Amino acid sequence: MIHAETTLNTTSPLSTRKVCQVLMDVALGKRIMMRSSIQSWNEIYHGLMPVEIDGLRLTLFNDCDTLDYCVYCRSPDG
Repeated sequence: MIHAETTLNTTSPLSTRKVCQVLMDVALGKRIMMRSSIQSWNEIYHGLMPVEIDGLRLTLFNDCDTLDYCVYCRSPDG
Protein backbone atom coordinates (compact mmCIF):
# COMPACT_ATOMS: atom_id res chain seq x y z
CA MET A 1 0.00 0.00 0.00
CA ILE A 2 2.77 2.46 0.86
CA HIS A 3 4.64 1.55 -2.32
CA ALA A 4 1.55 2.26 -4.45
CA GLU A 5 1.10 5.68 -2.83
CA THR A 6 4.69 6.71 -3.44
CA THR A 7 4.63 5.70 -7.10
CA LEU A 8 1.58 7.91 -7.75
CA ASN A 9 3.56 11.04 -6.88
CA THR A 10 5.09 11.90 -10.26
CA THR A 11 6.34 15.40 -9.45
CA SER A 12 9.87 15.84 -8.22
CA PRO A 13 10.50 17.94 -5.11
CA LEU A 14 11.45 21.56 -5.61
CA SER A 15 15.14 22.01 -4.96
CA THR A 16 16.64 24.71 -2.79
CA ARG A 17 18.90 25.63 -5.69
CA LYS A 18 15.90 26.24 -7.99
CA VAL A 19 14.14 28.47 -5.43
CA CYS A 20 17.36 30.36 -4.75
CA GLN A 21 17.89 30.93 -8.49
CA VAL A 22 14.34 32.25 -8.90
CA LEU A 23 14.78 34.67 -5.97
CA MET A 24 18.15 35.77 -7.36
CA ASP A 25 16.51 36.43 -10.73
CA VAL A 26 13.95 38.64 -8.97
CA ALA A 27 16.71 40.56 -7.20
CA LEU A 28 18.50 41.07 -10.54
CA GLY A 29 15.31 42.23 -12.27
CA LYS A 30 15.10 39.20 -14.58
CA ARG A 31 11.77 38.02 -13.12
CA ILE A 32 8.81 39.82 -11.57
CA MET A 33 7.54 38.99 -8.09
CA MET A 34 3.86 39.78 -7.50
CA ARG A 35 2.03 39.90 -4.19
CA SER A 36 -0.64 37.15 -3.95
CA SER A 37 -2.65 38.69 -1.12
CA ILE A 38 -5.06 41.58 -0.78
CA GLN A 39 -2.95 43.11 1.98
CA SER A 40 -0.35 45.68 0.98
CA TRP A 41 3.33 45.63 1.92
CA ASN A 42 2.62 48.16 4.70
CA GLU A 43 -0.19 46.01 6.12
CA ILE A 44 2.15 43.03 6.35
CA TYR A 45 4.84 44.93 8.24
CA HIS A 46 5.62 41.85 10.31
CA GLY A 47 4.23 38.53 9.11
CA LEU A 48 3.71 36.13 6.23
CA MET A 49 3.52 37.52 2.70
CA PRO A 50 2.38 35.24 -0.14
CA VAL A 51 3.95 36.04 -3.53
CA GLU A 52 4.05 34.51 -7.00
CA ILE A 53 6.97 34.39 -9.42
CA ASP A 54 6.25 32.86 -12.86
CA GLY A 55 3.69 30.48 -11.36
CA LEU A 56 5.93 29.55 -8.43
CA ARG A 57 4.04 30.27 -5.19
CA LEU A 58 6.09 31.32 -2.18
CA THR A 59 5.26 32.53 1.28
CA LEU A 60 7.96 34.83 2.57
CA PHE A 61 8.31 36.16 6.10
CA ASN A 62 8.35 39.96 6.16
CA ASP A 63 10.27 41.05 9.25
CA CYS A 64 9.67 44.79 9.70
CA ASP A 65 9.94 45.67 5.98
CA THR A 66 12.70 43.14 5.28
CA LEU A 67 12.07 39.81 3.55
CA ASP A 68 13.66 37.40 5.99
CA TYR A 69 13.10 33.79 4.85
CA CYS A 70 10.89 31.49 2.77
CA VAL A 71 8.23 29.60 4.73
CA TYR A 72 6.52 27.77 1.85
CA CYS A 73 7.16 27.12 -1.82
CA ARG A 74 5.16 25.26 -4.47
CA SER A 75 5.88 24.85 -8.16
CA PRO A 76 3.15 25.36 -10.80
CA ASP A 77 3.00 21.61 -11.50
CA GLY A 78 2.52 20.70 -7.87
